[in-house]
Amino acid sequence: MDNQNNKFNFFIYCILLPTILYSIIYLGFDPLNSPLNSRTYNPPSLFFEGNNIYRFLSRDIFIFFLKITLPLLQSLKKYPLFAPMNTIGTNFYLAIVIFNTFFYILTCTVLFRIINNNLKNSFKNSLFLYLYLISIIAISQYFITIYNNIGILLLLLSIKLIFNIKYNYSAKNIFLLCLTVIIATCNTESIFLIIPFYISILLNKNLKFILNMVEFLKIFKHIWLPLLSFLLTIIFIRVNISGIYNNTFNHLISNFISIKNIIGFLLYIILSYLSYVTCKNKIQKINLLNFIILAIPYIIYLACTEFLWEIHLFTPLILIQFIISNYNTDNLN
Repeated sequence: MDNQNNKFNFFIYCILLPTILYSIIYLGFDPLNSPLNSRTYNPPSLFFEGNNIYRFLSRDIFIFFLKITLPLLQSLKKYPLFAPMNTIGTNFYLAIVIFNTFFYILTCTVLFRIINNNLKNSFKNSLFLYLYLISIIAISQYFITIYNNIGILLLLLSIKLIFNIKYNYSAKNIFLLCLTVIIATCNTESIFLIIPFYISILLNKNLKFILNMVEFLKIFKHIWLPLLSFLLTIIFIRVNISGIYNNTFNHLISNFISIKNIIGFLLYIILSYLSYVTCKNKIQKINLLNFIILAIPYIIYLACTEFLWEIHLFTPLILIQFIISNYNTDNLN
């Protein structure tokens, strides 16, 4: 988007449009989590149950945000100018909308920079890709969470740092990547996906070549620190919060006998196919397939521990797949 990259378009693409999209999703429709709209203060028990007990980063940030926002919203509603806010929802629900919209704007900003600076497509193709991906993120919010937007933001920041490392392999960039991985692991497990992504764009050929010792060592030199950062952090979290074996893998059967769960997984398959057909050459297709194969452990984890109709679970996979399928392979060498 080089020829349109100015302050006005940045405002339209990364601030105004995301705000409107989330306003439509949260305020124009009736999201699945509409019971949140009836709560006055306390976060629901869902924030402290299941896998969410390990996703404490966004939860604790949100609780701190509530302490600041709720009194402010209560005060604003007393003024005639802000009286329409009383018809939108409770202060608690408005706080969720503001919180998620803020991090959605940051997410769109980072995605805009990646597409503009790293994918090197034409302006028209880049703009279409950007609009397509931010729309997928927005649509997935029919199931409201407080960790999804921060998780995607940290994932995209990691991808941006990986691109920076490819052009400037420095201790500073490596440190920032590992730090981002550690922070992101305290939010969601999806940050694991940067490892398959990193391997895919480093290998740049069929996955079987990783069995070659020279190729393996070349890749291992790049990925061992972020991989170690992820593993040590997630093990520390699981052991200290409830024990590493406390998580129940009880959703696998229901995910493949329930119609809505099957539909959710079919949507991911269809979007994966769309990411494949957008590849412009053989190398991009190989890189994409490498990523999907290496991401299978994460997909199995989702099938065992989550309900697959929650399509926000697949959003990190979809974003990465379209980034790979549109990444100019001239930049991979």
